[in-house]
Amino acid sequence: MRDIFLALFLLSILALIIGLGKPSLLKLKSRKKAGLVFGGSMIAFFILFGVASPAPATTPIASAPETLIASTTTTDTVVAIAPAKITPPPTSVPVAAPVIKSQTVVQSTSTPTYGVQTKTSGCVDGVLPDPACSPGAVLTTDIPTVCTVGYTKTVRDVSVATKEEVFAEYGISYSTEHSNYEVDHIISLEIGGSNDISNLYPESYLIPDGARVKDVFENYLHRQVCSGAMTIQEAQKEISTNWLQYATAAGEAK
Repeated sequence: MRDIFLALFLLSILALIIGLGKPSLLKLKSRKKAGLVFGGSMIAFFILFGVASPAPATTPIASAPETLIASTTTTDTVVAIAPAKITPPPTSVPVAAPVIKSQTVVQSTSTPTYGVQTKTSGCVDGVLPDPACSPGAVLTTDIPTVCTVGYTKTVRDVSVATKEEVFAEYGISYSTEHSNYEVDHIISLEIGGSNDISNLYPESYLIPDGARVKDVFENYLHRQVCSGAMTIQEAQKEISTNWLQYATAAGEAK
């Protein structure tokens, strides 16, 4: 049967070719009609040919051979079994830990009590102010204010009478020694310090780590605060507790 369908399919192809070329030979009026008639016949015979074709034979899958069971019979033949070669695991090379260079970082550990004098006489004169007499005092913590050019000129106000009082607290003669000292703001005005007497002390020009060295550190703290590298509270704490220690750690004790 499939051979008949195949022959009809081929004839349909031939008729389609003739009909598309010259439909009058097949007694058809147009090529379109020839295409519909013989094209449809060709498709139908092709489908019938496929249906009549026998299904392909299924190849049987060979079953896996049964696992042979080793015989337990002992024979006189001695078979030498070579030991398996054991490859030792690769020796790991210890990697030296990176050397971390120590860096001195000084941090203030306590919050000073600003503006409170616990004594006003017998104050100890030295590189650092006596914290009992001169703990420091804060006027402002507003960064835009202290970073405004010319700000310190608008708030600096220490009278001669106040300077004499500061010298008296430290037992220093103002009349004979004032040229060798600067009545310094412990927390400088440029980082929010106050003119209160608790924020003033006589700072010597004659010692190595005196007034001029502290001025350098004050400028450094002002830059740190205004650039956002340090909070104004931390700057005020550092300069009022042990300014020389922090200046040395920052490389600003010059």
